[in-house]
Amino acid sequence: MQFFEFGTAPRAKDLGYALVNTVIATEKQLMEQHHAEDVIFVYGAAVQSMPNHFEFARFERVPGQASTKLLQVRLSAHRRVEHLEVVRVPFDISAAEVLDLVNLRFAAVDGTRYTDDPDYWQRSTCEALPMDTPNATASLYVVRTATGIRVDPLPAH
Repeated sequence: MQFFEFGTAPRAKDLGYALVNTVIATEKQLMEQHHAEDVIFVYGAAVQSMPNHFEFARFERVPGQASTKLLQVRLSAHRRVEHLEVVRVPFDISAAEVLDLVNLRFAAVDGTRYTDDPDYWQRSTCEALPMDTPNATASLYVVRTATGIRVDPLPAH
């Protein structure tokens, strides 16, 4: 069972649920009655004459719709750190000596003297893996569109 914020009913539909009815209740009442069900309740208007009561739209999974699964998407990127030095060298320094200079300085400069280069960002290993954590909660969901997929945030609640 999930609760979605007011105005997010289209997201429930995108997840394969259909509107069944509306109910007036408190969140606590719905949790007690439907905690083990595969339903989504979308918040509606507050009922002024009944404290803590709201009109909820009840969505149930459409039969035959594929159920969803969780994937863990791990994104990795390389950021560059760099250290800049100005070194006075002989005018006629050879290419081999320049390479030696670079290698000697790299070996000698402590890593704490390096600084982030905020302009450098390179994609590294990015992957989607099955989610094995039993009670994991998704923060995003995928919607299929005519042109591909779209990733939207799931309503918090």
